[in-house]
Amino acid sequence: GAAGLDILDMTNGHANLLKLDVAAAADLAGPDGKLTLYGDWSGDTVAFSDPENWTLAGRDASFLIYQGTDPAGNQVELTVHLDVASPNLFPKASDGDDVLNVYQLWITEQSGVIDGKDGFDMLHLLDGGPISPRLGSFKHIEAIDLLNDHDNVLAIHASTLAENGISGPLFITGEAGDSVSLEQSAILGAPFEWTATGTAITNSALSNNFFNVYQAVAHTSGGDVIVQLAVDQAMLQPTLP
Repeated sequence: GAAGLDILDMTNGHANLLKLDVAAAADLAGPDGKLTLYGDWSGDTVAFSDPENWTLAGRDASFLIYQGTDPAGNQVELTVHLDVASPNLFPKASDGDDVLNVYQLWITEQSGVIDGKDGFDMLHLLDGGPISPRLGSFKHIEAIDLLNDHDNVLAIHASTLAENGISGPLFITGEAGDSVSLEQSAILGAPFEWTATGTAITNSALSNNFFNVYQAVAHTSGGDVIVQLAVDQAMLQPTLP
């Protein structure tokens, strides 16, 4: 970019708002097209004036990584420290296989249903700690990835899996500190129980590990639906309710 900055530090004890589009960010960035932002916790904010041209590419420790490309051909990679309030981008799926990165799911799901559409689609959750998708927050998602260098507890309801609308199990990938909580709830209020099927399956595209399969009957307004969850054996396995 023209400014040639590698780092932009907004830390000055004041609340700052930095509003960028892809062209402006590219102009600020260094010759490699990359710019890192720092700022004061709960004081500084970065906002995108053209959010449709940005995607959340991932997380690196205490940073979120955004990639921007606009119709004019400008490209930039913006790395934002978590101290800075940054845009919560709604993930955009194609009709093929997608990895949809989401940070702060509880905010993202307020903007609509995350729809993986066709293909094999993975929802990569970048939060750390407890994560509880609300009923109907996603559909056509074949896998949820908890790998983000933080310990996570994913609380999942059978009703949520019924609303997801896929034919096979929902795969959950993670590491030793991650776990799944199998929640007991139902749309019509009738009880159901999770069971361990005793079956271990593989999915080499996701993990070299086996996945343990758990099953429940979800009581929905359209009738009972059998749903399955396949949990990476690298993770702490669920305690059956």
